[in-house]
Amino acid sequence: MEKISLSREELHDLVWSKPLSHLSKIYGIADYELRKICREFDIPVPQNGYWQMLKYNKPVSKIPLAPITDENKKITLHANAQENGEKISPSQTGIENILNAPRDPAKVPEVLTKPHFLTLETKRHWADFNLKRYEYDRSIPYLSIRFEKPNQNRALIFMDALVKLLKQGTQSNH
Repeated sequence: MEKISLSREELHDLVWSKPLSHLSKIYGIADYELRKICREFDIPVPQNGYWQMLKYNKPVSKIPLAPITDENKKITLHANAQENGEKISPSQTGIENILNAPRDPAKVPEVLTKPHFLTLETKRHWADFNLKRYEYDRSIPYLSIRFEKPNQNRALIFMDALVKLLKQGTQSNH
């Protein structure tokens, strides 16, 4: 992991030389985090439309860096966005838990056993649809999936396994 130390002047010049979105890709930090760091150190950033105006040779003005009392303070950027304070969403950690689980990957069974609530409701929805008693205003949630008729049971079994796996991954977080 690479740490980059910059002075306020260096970061100011950097922010005004390239768009924040480009800098965020270079340094591996989200652009809103970079903007937050600039706000924290009282470094002005280009306003919306600045880069478009510059592209089409319109007159633009660079906001000068305001002097502060502690000029020796260095700004450290980490290549890893988590160390810069970026938060990871619970859904992202749930996905990572599922992908990095020490057990074997989930296997889809041949038959449906102990189906999840959504799986049962999906099966009921299909039965209603086949009997022409289909209601468009169905308030009970179900899985909206498309499949070929011969694969109906396999699709239901697969979605049941997927829902159970996702539920298991999110429950391991809490």
